[in-house]
Formats: sequence, structure tokens, C-alpha cells
Amino acid sequence: MARQQMISLAIISYLAMAWGYAGVKPTEPFNYSIEVDPNGDFLLFWKFNDTHITFEVHVKTYGYVGFGLSENGNMYPADVVVGWVKDGVTHFKDCHTTAHASPVVDIHQDWFLLHGEENDFGTVLKFVRKLDTCDKNEDEKIQDGTIRMIYSYHPNDPVTDDSLIYHGPDHRGTKSLSLLSMSSAASVTWSTDNHDVRLYDFLNENVRLLYVVLYIRVTEQLVYLYVFTIFM
Repeated sequence: MARQQMISLAIISYLAMAWGYAGVKPTEPFNYSIEVDPNGDFLLFWKFNDTHITFEVHVKTYGYVGFGLSENGNMYPADVVVGWVKDGVTHFKDCHTTAHASPVVDIHQDWFLLHGEENDFGTVLKFVRKLDTCDKNEDEKIQDGTIRMIYSYHPNDPVTDDSLIYHGPDHRGTKSLSLLSMSSAASVTWSTDNHDVRLYDFLNENVRLLYVVLYIRVTEQLVYLYVFTIFM
């Protein structure tokens, strides 16, 4: 295959990745993003600097959304936030879990809401916190390395701020992420179907690439990009 064709495939791959989640537009540019659940119903965007990390979630629900960090990937103990939008007003609170029960509101609120809305996709929540809140009893320290992210959502809003409805087994999950690692960029726009994602240097003469087959599958909300390669 001619090198020009290979470069063209690389450009097509880049454009498909840039397109990413069709129909979902974050409120600002983010460095990283990932499809958290297998159905594409929970999308996470994030960026960070030396002291803070900003998250934005887009969830296909008009009920409440739960997002958190856990040492072992279990729903408890965990550092979580819960939020929802009702009658145009965003409700948001920093919590922690201690059992299979409603989260407990933290004494010190260290996660801060930046934006909340409902749109055609569902619910959008944007929030920020320090990487290290120094709250060892209620918050997880975010540092380099793998961390377990947990998520949940429900189709309905709570009746009151203190009456969360159980999300059920089908609207929750966990995912291992390296939030502060550049390697997370490989997960920016790909599905979670356990396909390998590899980046190739198409201008390197030492890359022994014989064929590249590009397959793009478009669904209502997502674009899936598959690259099949055969090496000699």
C-alpha cells in the first residue's frame, strides 16, 4: 500500500476520533473522555492541572446521577457526588458511602458544581475538586496510577434531597482509569468492547505494516472506529 494512502488512513482515523460522540458536545474542550458503560449511556470528560481536576458527565437520564472514586471498585466505601436537575435547578452534593444505603453527605464539601443542565441526550453535570482535598476520612486522593471509578443513575429525580431511590443493578458499574496518565488519551472516543487500541507511526520506515482495514460503525449517538492490521 502506498505511503500516501496509509497517511490518508491515519487522517481518517484522526477525524473519526475527533468526531467522537456524535450528538454530545461538552461545555468546553477536554483533554480526555471515555464511554463509561457498554451502552454509551454514561460519558465522562475530564482535564486536570497541578492542583485540580475537572469532570463533566453526560448521562442518558433525566433522573439523578452518581459518580465517585473507590479504592477497590465497590460501591462502598467510596467518595461520591450525586446530582440532578429538577425544574431548571441543579441539585449537587459531595458525599461518601459506608454501606449499601444512601450516600452520607460530607461535612466538608470538596467537590464544587460548575454547571448543570438537561438536554436532548439527558443530564449534564460539570464539577471540580482538588486532587488532594486533605480530607482522608471522606475523600479519595487522586494521584497517578489506576483508580476505580464508580457510577450510577436513575430515571427519576429524588422526591427530596435526602431521599435517593435505589438505582438498581442495571444502572451502575465500575471502571478502572488512569485519570492523570497520558495513556488515558487512547480511550478518548472508543467503545468499551475490549478491542485493542493502538497508535502507529505511519511515517516510520521501520513499521512493518502490510494492510490497514478501516471500519466505521455509526449508531444514533456514537461512532465506533475499528482498525484491523496485518503485519509482515
